[in-house]
Amino acid sequence: MVARRACSKRSGAGILRGSAEVERLSILYRTKGWLTLAQLIPAWASELADGKTNASRIEHDLKHFIMEDIMNGRLDDAGPFEDGRRLGLRVITLENRAGYLEGQRACELVTLARESAEAFSIVSRRLVLMKEAVLDFARRHQLPSPSWWTDATDVAVQSGRTGHIESASDAALPERTGAPGRPTSMHLVTEEYHARWERGDVLDSIGEEAEALSRWLTNRHPTAPRLTAKTIANNLRSEHRRRLAEKAHPLTRQ
Repeated sequence: MVARRACSKRSGAGILRGSAEVERLSILYRTKGWLTLAQLIPAWASELADGKTNASRIEHDLKHFIMEDIMNGRLDDAGPFEDGRRLGLRVITLENRAGYLEGQRACELVTLARESAEAFSIVSRRLVLMKEAVLDFARRHQLPSPSWWTDATDVAVQSGRTGHIESASDAALPERTGAPGRPTSMHLVTEEYHARWERGDVLDSIGEEAEALSRWLTNRHPTAPRLTAKTIANNLRSEHRRRLAEKAHPLTRQ
């Protein structure tokens, strides 16, 4: 993933914070999988304030809690699954690329950012939060998620204006398998199930494993169709039995 500097063009939608106008991010950012802290915090704070609360105070608190979560490693398992990890934090390197960054390794940058507003301005342009980590942060802190990643209605309106017909119901269901019929999240659960085998996290009991996967789906993909533990168990039972047998008797594996 190559990191690029965002243009600072005005979108025409914003709120006043003191003498400066804080712009809300365009719905076009819906397709972007990450944002720097410099992009995310002011725009999200302006939405949370919604003209009714002091946006500067919300921005200050939002910055505090995000930095706290970074230092405590709460974003280390909140990102997309890549290279066997789910890191939700990245850092823009000197080569202008985004590299993996764990919370423990980010402590030095976070400490530097807290020294002054100028220092935070520099660091916030290097630290990148993945979309999944931001949505997870919003869920844990019981905050409305950023609209550019969740507002399905606006997506439908914008798509219609460009001549591309997309219903609001379609936009509200981002997790799809591509197969015809009712949308399902089973493909997400199956991918996580296989990843749990690779990590050695799978439970021997299919019932307990299905419960864990059902909780994972709710926490990691809050907008996806729900799946009960019973449904998950019924779909994975045969494979689970086969994998356990192969684990117990590796020589019988063909």
